[in-house]
Amino acid sequence: MAAYLICEVDQIDAEAASTYLPQAAAAISAFGGRYLSRGGETRLVEGEKQPGRIVVIEFPSMDVAMQFYESDAYRAPRDLRRATTKSRLVLADGL
Repeated sequence: MAAYLICEVDQIDAEAASTYLPQAAAAISAFGGRYLSRGGETRLVEGEKQPGRIVVIEFPSMDVAMQFYESDAYRAPRDLRRATTKSRLVLADGL
């Protein structure tokens, strides 16, 4: 069953964060992940807080998504993201 990594990201340092994407994309691909949404327009239709940048990544399974997140391949990009953004990440099972 597929799993989805859903990220809400507010950039603190956009210039430094720009180096994150190529590093993260390589690690995502190595674990069979693919971007479904990456920072396009968002519209708040319910709730009180306009979301930041939204990223949705599909992985083959929850286990693979966790392997990606905890991997050596994603360690440096993850640290960079944490240093240059305020992020909230959620993993969700697919149907």
